[in-house]
Amino acid sequence: MAKATVHRLCQDLVACELLERDGSHYRLGLLLYAIGLRAPRQRTLRHAARPVMENLAQSLDSPVSLSVPNGTDLLCIDNAGRHRNRAGASFGGRLLQLHSTAPGKLTLALLPDQYPLARLAPRMRRMTARTLTADRLPGELARIQEQGYATDSEEHRLGYSAVAVPVRGPRDGAYLGALSVVAATARHNVPRTLAALRNASEAVTTRLAVIEAYRTEP
Repeated sequence: MAKATVHRLCQDLVACELLERDGSHYRLGLLLYAIGLRAPRQRTLRHAARPVMENLAQSLDSPVSLSVPNGTDLLCIDNAGRHRNRAGASFGGRLLQLHSTAPGKLTLALLPDQYPLARLAPRMRRMTARTLTADRLPGELARIQEQGYATDSEEHRLGYSAVAVPVRGPRDGAYLGALSVVAATARHNVPRTLAALRNASEAVTTRLAVIEAYRTEP
């Protein structure tokens, strides 16, 4: 673009408060900053988690997914590593089964008021022969609450297992979503995956804290 055109566009953005001029330099304006603050928290979480997920997928050679509570459902908002692995990650924007997936069971265990089992039970269906039945699920959720993570041992898809850990807010420790890894059961090292997931979850929380601190600066 011609310099004159760029200059004219910048002047228009300054007039709209989308940019601010500081001598011969420009910076983001207050209006653009305000718009950014109104962006959904899921977008901020996805932004904070994305590089961590990419590194985790590469180090484990397994797909990684990020899922968040969405009303009465669990929504996968991002995934990484699908192109490198034999196992497939959940597509972004896809609703996940609550009773048969590691992220789903983790969410059920940590948000019992938002996801009451009485409402879920009539909709539960066996995905595989290993899928937990309604009478066994409460015991599984109690175990997840105690240990702080969830597993799926071929309960959603035969031949594949998954591990999920919570991602928590930097200020109040609130449950924001689930970070999970799925891999072929035959080659899945659960202890190694769990340790890597916990480190990744802490990294995401740290990045969220930095982002929030930056946004609240005067």
